[in-house]
Amino acid sequence: MDMILANLTRHGKELGVSAAVIRKLYERYGSFDVDRALTLLWYETRTRTILHPSGWLCHAIEHHYRTRNIPHTGRQQRRESNAKYTGKEGAHHDRN
Repeated sequence: MDMILANLTRHGKELGVSAAVIRKLYERYGSFDVDRALTLLWYETRTRTILHPSGWLCHAIEHHYRTRNIPHTGRQQRRESNAKYTGKEGAHHDRN
């Protein structure tokens, strides 16, 4: 498993999304869309309970949910969490 997929899988598991779902979404949509949707899911879980995170994540990607409602601090917190795991400051993923 490459490092990008491993990182997406780790974030997915933290949010209740299985590795298999993350892998399928990664293969179909690429790392950029999966990472963006995981950021949205992460933010949504801060304010409400998501009963089916895998379904929510798939829907967010398929229907192009936007990050515009996430304050910059929320995106920055997610990036910092990612940097701690990868050892890279400001780490993010480019589209495949």
